[in-house]
Amino acid sequence: KYTYLGASYYIKDKNYTIGINNRFHYNANLKYDKKPRELGASFSYKISKQAFTPYLKYSLRQYGSGQNLKLLTLGGFTSLSQMIFSFSYTMPMGADQGFYNGKGEIAVNLGVFLN
Repeated sequence: KYTYLGASYYIKDKNYTIGINNRFHYNANLKYDKKPRELGASFSYKISKQAFTPYLKYSLRQYGSGQNLKLLTLGGFTSLSQMIFSFSYTMPMGADQGFYNGKGEIAVNLGVFLN
């Protein structure tokens, strides 16, 4: 239904990572002056002797002309060999109850590092 085009940039230090992302949503059926976009920033901190690295992400998602949705994501990730496993809970901040389920979204992801 949607095609996404975006860019992310991460600054990694020994214990923490700061990231920013910008993503454009393309859909031929949308009739806006400009295509909806999402801007976000994330922060993760590696806690010593813990298997999971927790992270926090704030996103501002445009879903209509002049209409924005603020999202807060709490999650964590871990890696084993070349596999990565992550989980997160995204909750809307100040959203209409009829939009974005009003309660949030749980996501679980499994991926592979490509070198």
